[in-house]
Amino acid sequence: MTKLRQFLGGLICALCGWMLTACSSEEDSLQIPEGKGYVKLNLTADAGFQTKAMDESAYTNLNNYTVQILKDGNVVNGKEWNYADLQAEQTELIELTNGDYQLKAFYGEKYNVASTRDGLYMEGIKTFNVNGDQQALTVECKPVQAKIQVNFDAKMKDYFS
Repeated sequence: MTKLRQFLGGLICALCGWMLTACSSEEDSLQIPEGKGYVKLNLTADAGFQTKAMDESAYTNLNNYTVQILKDGNVVNGKEWNYADLQAEQTELIELTNGDYQLKAFYGEKYNVASTRDGLYMEGIKTFNVNGDQQALTVECKPVQAKIQVNFDAKMKDYFS
């Protein structure tokens, strides 16, 4: 009976060891080169309001956004992505050297004014640090400038010349 117990105990230990090694994923076993790290980028957009004055679908459609990774105010490797293209090609993580970065996503044209009639500018910026690790980043884009749209009634000209 003791030999049966020893055999079953050994079998259980072997199965537990096998299960522990079988549960590791490829990302867990990813070898990160010295002085580098990996990031995976994600984006959300929220106009923060609902209105009939403008079509929100353009601003909430993530495929309309441009994504950049900045280091010291400059675009890393001179490369920026359309979010749809980024999602299509981002089957792997993006490799960066260790350091401080900003993830920036935007839609529309930024003017140096608080409001414009030409369109709403959406932007999100997230600061992050790469330190020989692997991380998933999400940046949330919100309106930076207001879009103004004014419609006057036809009778307006009766009161004002």
